[in-house]
Amino acid sequence: MAKRNMNITSDEETRHAETKGGYEPGDYSFQIMKTEDVTAPSGNEGCNITFKAIRGTIKFTVFDTIWFTDAAKWKFVQFCHAVGLDPKAEFDTDEWFSLKGGFDLHHKPGKTHLTPKKYYTPEMAAEYGIDITAEADSFDTDDVPF
Repeated sequence: MAKRNMNITSDEETRHAETKGGYEPGDYSFQIMKTEDVTAPSGNEGCNITFKAIRGTIKFTVFDTIWFTDAAKWKFVQFCHAVGLDPKAEFDTDEWFSLKGGFDLHHKPGKTHLTPKKYYTPEMAAEYGIDITAEADSFDTDDVPF
């Protein structure tokens, strides 16, 4: 294998040594950067979503999949309420691009990256001090923390 250098700064070394993936679990605002419809081998349909998680000047990429199944209706309803959509209405995932909201990110057992645990209604986001009007600034995914 060829020799490589990750170009780690001292700040990055400290941050990444103290947290999994370099970012703390907790409450963040988000903006949707990309959606992609998917079908699982089982035939279940869903949508892979790429978010920009935002807390102050901290911005990084997070991924989640919303499955359109009976077992996952709870997540779809939470997501819709977070971004101001009616979960009972017809929807087009292409129209989700740039929608904003708030969520709670956590580490799944055995994983090092953060993933949404709960999506917050705008009222809950305000209660937790999450600025759901925050802008992602850029639509790149060069800041994936894993």
